Amino acid sequence: MKSSFGAAVMLIASAAAAQAQDVSGVFSLGYGENRLANPSIRVNENTIKGRVRAQMGNGLSFGLQAGGERTYSPATSSGALDRENFGIDAAFTAQNGGTVGAYLESNSFDLDSSNLISTNAVGLMGGYVANGLSLKGFIGSAVVKDVPLVDITAVGVNLSYDMAQNFTLGAAVSQHAINNSTTTNTVNTFGLAAAYNPTAALGLHGGLSSIDFDATNARLMEMGFGASYNVNFNGTSPILATIELVNNDFSASTDGYSVDTIRLGVTLPLGRAASKVSVPINSAADKVFQPIRNVIGAAGQAAF
Repeated sequence: MKSSFGAAVMLIASAAAAQAQDVSGVFSLGYGENRLANPSIRVNENTIKGRVRAQMGNGLSFGLQAGGERTYSPATSSGALDRENFGIDAAFTAQNGGTVGAYLESNSFDLDSSNLISTNAVGLMGGYVANGLSLKGFIGSAVVKDVPLVDITAVGVNLSYDMAQNFTLGAAVSQHAINNSTTTNTVNTFGLAAAYNPTAALGLHGGLSSIDFDATNARLMEMGFGASYNVNFNGTSPILATIELVNNDFSASTDGYSVDTIRLGVTLPLGRAASKVSVPINSAADKVFQPIRNVIGAAGQAAF
């Protein structure tokens, strides 16, 4: 599933990019160290994520996102958790700022190269963009590979607003209904984010998000604060050195854990929109500004 979906994504994206009038994107590389309650347990992470958008010049645009993350213990040769995601969308923006489109997303989680869970999501999206405001909504469904009796329906809204030329606020909410043959369980998500650029070289970003599982009375929360420094702010191609402190906290009626992460990275924005990018893709803030529409994928990305 992963290889065929990824090949289709790359083929469509390449064809669109070849005919596009403008192509912009952002790529983030990251390395992190995680600290658990037991100081003797050391867990590291490597991430690579990218996002590209091709504007066709007639209101039509195509988007591509892809990424991978590996969480592992350097003390052992087993227990490596790999997370991969692919996504593609097509959108049309009218002259009045209204936008309609459709999306496809795929998420997979592997433990030592053995698949744990894989999901595919598809849906429709719409929104409005004008005067510093970006309002987006979606409605869709997802299926879990090899679990035919489970299906997921989802609806969500996210927005961002430029309070000033160098200060942006964002918020996102969604609700997901996980259905099997007998029951329906609801999962709700909520997030807030901000990005501030006090100078041409320095950027600050922060994000807070939660995923609430009603059936088990459990909550997964992520909070992160980071900074970026444009080492090439006098040039035409930004190169951002980034650092972020993140806390992930899982709480349930019978169990819980907390993980603190320090994450270092490099972010490369490309294209005409590059000068506006200061938030790395693997940050807590970006998960609010550009949320994953598949709740299983979102929970998996935030779980560690």
